[in-house]
Amino acid sequence: MRWIGTEGGPLILIAEAALAAWRGSVSANGRSDYDRACEVDDYVGVIATGTGDALVLGDEPLDTSWITDERGGGQLVRWVYADCKDAVRRHVKDLEDELFTSSGIRFLAQQPTHYLLDAAVEGSGIAAADHLTIDLVCGEYLVETCKYQPDSRTSLLVHRLKLVRSTERFPRGES
Repeated sequence: MRWIGTEGGPLILIAEAALAAWRGSVSANGRSDYDRACEVDDYVGVIATGTGDALVLGDEPLDTSWITDERGGGQLVRWVYADCKDAVRRHVKDLEDELFTSSGIRFLAQQPTHYLLDAAVEGSGIAAADHLTIDLVCGEYLVETCKYQPDSRTSLLVHRLKLVRSTERFPRGES
């Protein structure tokens, strides 16, 4: 698992096609894209970008990783506290469906390649920024959240992107 963090603001999951329009903390007309991302006052939210939507990981800035699942989605794992990366990896394997609750948020992946990065970073500067590249099946995702504390030494916040409708003609692995 590779982890990324921020300098104090939210992370965003944004499509590759929307990167060029993402201005990060650069202000246009007194309000930046970063400002809009900071307005998300829950664990997760969606804001409009030039060519679609960006998923915002709000609340507090937590180191975050991505785990792909075999159903076409995956989990954004946010580290609240834990002894080590191995403990996190071990605990994440034990997550059961019943632990997740729907946030009511839907996220549309209009293309497969997305980037998870600090919302303050300008899209054109992603090459130099710490980020994760995440491949998604094109389609609509339901975002579900789990506050997971498997023991007194580990606490995680996990957002599952659950594919509810694929828009790909042939989902990956089929032909």
